[in-house]
Amino acid sequence: MSNKIFDRASRFFSPRRCIVSYLLLASLPIWFITIFNFSYLRKDREAEIKQQLSSITRIVAVKNEQYLLDTKTILSLVSQLKVIQDNIIYPKNCNAFFAQLLKNRSQYLNFAVVDLDGRIVCDGLSTPAGNNVLFRPYIQRAVQTKTFSVGGYQTSITTGKPSLNMAYPVLDEENTIQYILVGVLDLSWLDEYASKIVLPNDFKTLLVDNEGSILSMYPNDPNYLRENDKVVPFIQTVLNGYKQGDVFGKAVGLDGNKMYYSSLLIEIDEEVGDIYVIVGINENVAFGDLLITYNRGIGMALAVTILTLVISMFGLRCCRLCYPPKDEK
Repeated sequence: MSNKIFDRASRFFSPRRCIVSYLLLASLPIWFITIFNFSYLRKDREAEIKQQLSSITRIVAVKNEQYLLDTKTILSLVSQLKVIQDNIIYPKNCNAFFAQLLKNRSQYLNFAVVDLDGRIVCDGLSTPAGNNVLFRPYIQRAVQTKTFSVGGYQTSITTGKPSLNMAYPVLDEENTIQYILVGVLDLSWLDEYASKIVLPNDFKTLLVDNEGSILSMYPNDPNYLRENDKVVPFIQTVLNGYKQGDVFGKAVGLDGNKMYYSSLLIEIDEEVGDIYVIVGINENVAFGDLLITYNRGIGMALAVTILTLVISMFGLRCCRLCYPPKDEK
């Protein structure tokens, strides 16, 4: 009985099988090093991408906040002009003044003077008389509070572009409102600004409101802008994650592919809402070169393993021919 077991074990643990098994075990370090190296590089790249996304998000957020501050400063300075303070406004001269102001500040869609009845007295686009903006909440807040007021996000009537309107009251010596100055910030400024600071084309940058509507994006894609009045799942995922404290994460992006993203909240006004800055990059783009390197490493490890097996089989065959077993002589 013991002899039979020994014979079966001898046949199973034949020299050929033992040598092949040994060579396969010897090739395991190659596989281990390849996989470990990829995991290490991927983790390092993930940290690098996170830092890049966070940096770009902060840059865009700071720029947007700077535009709001600049608007308040511009309207404040204009309110100090003698022609405004004297309550004597000539529409022709006023239109020319604001038109020149718009030329020097391309990030704005319009500047205007509104009377207490809500009628536009003059503006930089020479808008025909008759338009009334008294119903706008930001105009009403400026009248009620007598301070700078930020409006909601809307599509400009004159240009059709997404905009953020702001109002600044002109007060006389008795603190009585004479006029309301209006500045209309073009929310598509992101395209121009991104081209100036040379944002990587692989990164997608978005400005989103509280409702999840995309106000502006770079690179620009009209299919997702606010006019379509739809909230894409990607935006909803980012906003929900931000409310839970996740400013960095991974989700299915606008194009249906997984995307790493970073988000940041810009506080505007309690009544109006806030703006979210979202910067993302496609996962395949972020790790494309690493995947190529990994696939090459796996291919080389596989080639070495197969080549080792072929050489070992060939060597065993040669040994068998040169040194046949005693029972075959």
